[in-house]
Amino acid sequence: MQIPKLKKVREAKTNEEKNVEEMIKDALKMPCIFSKPIELLTIREIDLLAEYAKENDIFLSIKAEHSNFHQGTLIQLVRKDMLDKFIKYM
Repeated sequence: MQIPKLKKVREAKTNEEKNVEEMIKDALKMPCIFSKPIELLTIREIDLLAEYAKENDIFLSIKAEHSNFHQGTLIQLVRKDMLDKFIKYM
């Protein structure tokens, strides 16, 4: 399976933009769901994440998690080519 590349690269000027670009790059590399606790993100990062995800064919979802991994809310990034498996998982 070929790993998609980041389609739109901008010159990241703020730490928020750099953090979001790293999350998008990580999600594009993974053939699985990339999850991050939403409370670790700022409102600006969530806004940027929605924008960058759309530009790079990544689906975002928000999920309540009650497991050994995390107790709280997760934001999940899934490559659109992996959505079939993601929907079965849900």
